[in-house]
Amino acid sequence: MVDAIIFDMDGVLIQSELATFRLLQTLTKNHGLTLNDYTLPQRVGKKIKPFIEEVFGPEISDKTKEAIVNEFYQEYKTNLLSYITPIPTTVNFIKSYRAAFPLAIASVSSRQEIEKILVYLEIADKFKCIVSSDDIAHLKPDPEIYQMVAKKLRVKPKNCLVVEDSPIGVQSAKGAGMNVYVLLNGFNRKEQFTTSVSGFLKTTDDIVEAMRKGR
Repeated sequence: MVDAIIFDMDGVLIQSELATFRLLQTLTKNHGLTLNDYTLPQRVGKKIKPFIEEVFGPEISDKTKEAIVNEFYQEYKTNLLSYITPIPTTVNFIKSYRAAFPLAIASVSSRQEIEKILVYLEIADKFKCIVSSDDIAHLKPDPEIYQMVAKKLRVKPKNCLVVEDSPIGVQSAKGAGMNVYVLLNGFNRKEQFTTSVSGFLKTTDDIVEAMRKGR
């Protein structure tokens, strides 16, 4: 049965990965570094600092790394809405959602960013629970964020339906014992998901069908 539906945000409700990746390419270039296009898939689902550490390793100094991270967030937070595009599949589903069980957000973005985006999408009133990076000690793929959502909603993890888009997001939700569906958003592929998932979603009807199967 389904007692709650939990959504990731980046790549599920909004598309921001490519725009923010281009921003990051500009910032790294300003510091004499080259961020190649083929590293974009590595960026999906990750915060900026661990992504930079993964890509550049010992090539980048702590001072340069901190400068890039600070410059990125200063620009992103200042002009947040110019870096995001709504994903109709999920946003339209949420706007028309009328079922009794609650909706929640589990995103490693900050709470301030999440709330601003939900207002912009005109779906802020649809969510009973939001858990952000401000609320947890360990980021995805650790299951903490999903465990906290289940605890706040007072539902069993096995009765939660999760919509994710990245392998580390899937790992996080699966680690919490939840049923995970992957939204195919044009930046991911089925082949990326070696961990078994409950299914793949492309349309609003697919989400409705996933709910039906969970009953």
